[in-house]
Amino acid sequence: MYKIKTNLKNTNTININEVVGNYKIAIDKAMANYFNNKLADLKTEGVSRFTEEALEMLEDFSTRQSKRIRGFLAWFTYDSLAKKPNIDTGKKLAIAIELIQSYLLIIDDVADKSPFRRGKPTIHELYKQHYSLEKDPTSSNVMAVMVGLLAQHLANELILGCEISSDRIKATLTNLHKNIVQTCFGEIDDIMGPLTDSILIKEDVYKIYKAKSSYYTFVNPIQTGISAAGIKNKTLTRTVQEYGLLAGVAFQIQDDIIGMFGDSREVGKSNLDDLKEGKNTLLVAYSRKMAKTHDVKFLNSMLGRPSVTKNQHAEVCQIMSECGALAKAENEAVKLAGQAIKAISEAPLLSQEAKQVYKRLVEYSINRTY
Repeated sequence: MYKIKTNLKNTNTININEVVGNYKIAIDKAMANYFNNKLADLKTEGVSRFTEEALEMLEDFSTRQSKRIRGFLAWFTYDSLAKKPNIDTGKKLAIAIELIQSYLLIIDDVADKSPFRRGKPTIHELYKQHYSLEKDPTSSNVMAVMVGLLAQHLANELILGCEISSDRIKATLTNLHKNIVQTCFGEIDDIMGPLTDSILIKEDVYKIYKAKSSYYTFVNPIQTGISAAGIKNKTLTRTVQEYGLLAGVAFQIQDDIIGMFGDSREVGKSNLDDLKEGKNTLLVAYSRKMAKTHDVKFLNSMLGRPSVTKNQHAEVCQIMSECGALAKAENEAVKLAGQAIKAISEAPLLSQEAKQVYKRLVEYSINRTY
C-alpha cells in the first residue's frame, strides 16, 4: 500500500500546507513524467509539428505554478478510502483532474479574453503571438479550444488506464462527466450574464458559484477518489456533495475578493479583469444593494468596460469596502466554511484524520490573503 507521507497521527497538529505540499511534489513529478512520455510517444508516431506543439503548450499550461488542490483532493480521497491504494492509480487520478482543470481554464480564458493565466500568456494568446494571428483572433481561439479538448480526452484516457475494476472506471467517468456538465451550466450563465447586462442578486450568484466552482473544485475531485476506491455509500456521497458545494462557494467568494483586491503580481492575472469582463460576483451584488445610489451608478458603468483604469478600479474597491460589501462577503465565506466543516464531520467511512484534512483545507481556502 502506498500513501504520500503526511503528519496525520495528531489531528490537532495537522499542517495543511505540509499535507497538500507533499502531494503537490508527487503530482508535479508525475505530470512531468506523463508529458515526457506522451511527447516521446507522439514523436515515435510521426505526428505533425502542430500536434506536437499543441501538446507542448498544454504541458506548459498545466505545469505552471499551482497548489494542485484539485489533484490533491482526488488522490488523497482515493488513498483514504481504498483498501489497497495503488500509487499509479493515485497519480493518474490526480493528473486527470489537473488536466480537466486545464481544459476548463483554457475555455474560461477564451471566453473572458484573458491575456494571462498564472503569470504567463494564455493558450489563445500564445497562438496569436506565435503565428501572428492578431488580425484573426477566431483562429487562435479555435486552436485554444482544441488544446482544451485535448486535455479533456487525455484525462479520460488516464482514467481508463487506471489499474482498477471496469465497474470502478465506469463509476469514476460517470461521476466525472456529470460534474463537468454542472460546471458547463455555470460557465454558460457566467458568460451570458455580462453579455446581456443581467443584474444578478445573491441567489443568482450562488447558483453560478455552485455550478462553476463547487463542482469542479471540490465535489468532482472528491467523488473521483471515492468512485476509484470502489466506495458505494449514499450517505457519504450526499455528505461529500454538501461539503463540496459549501466549501466551493466559500472558496469562490474568497477567490473573487483576491481577484478584485489582490496584487496582480501575486495573483498571476490583472486585478482589473473582473471589472473589464463585467463579472457578477457576490461583491458586486452586495455593493449594488448596500452602496449609495451614485456609487452604484459608477460601479455599473465600470462593469464590462475594457478601458477601465487603475484609478477607476481603486475607486470601485473603495466603494465596495466603505459600503460594507467587502466585509459582508468575507463574513459569508467564513459562515459557509463553518457549515462545510460541520457537514464533513458527519461523513461516514472517513477517518478522523481524513476529516481533519478536509476541514483544514476549507479553513485554508478562506484564509488566503490579498
